This record gives sequence, C-alpha cells and structure tokens, in this order.
Amino acid sequence: MTETNVWCKPDNAFEYSFPLLSFTEINKSYDLIRVESGRLSLVDIRDVF
Repeated sequence: MTETNVWCKPDNAFEYSFPLLSFTEINKSYDLIRVESGRLSLVDIRDVF
C-alpha cells in the first residue's frame, strides 16, 4: 500500500484513510464464539486485555 511505514507514526496515523481488510471466515468464527458464549454484543478485542 505504501513504500514506508511513515503512516504508522502517531503524528501521521489519522491524516489519511486506508481501506480495512476483511477476513470473512475470521468474522464468522468470532460471531460463532459470541453466540456460543452468550455474549451477543460486539466487543473490541483491545478492551478485553
């Protein structure tokens, strides 16, 4: 996408928008875990740890 990691620096992180990757099977697995565990609301993984 870019030739350097300049966009990873905090000062530049929100300057531009980049497309997000989507992993269909990972999303399906996450949904299954949520349903099986009885937690139907979405959770940001960063809030868990």
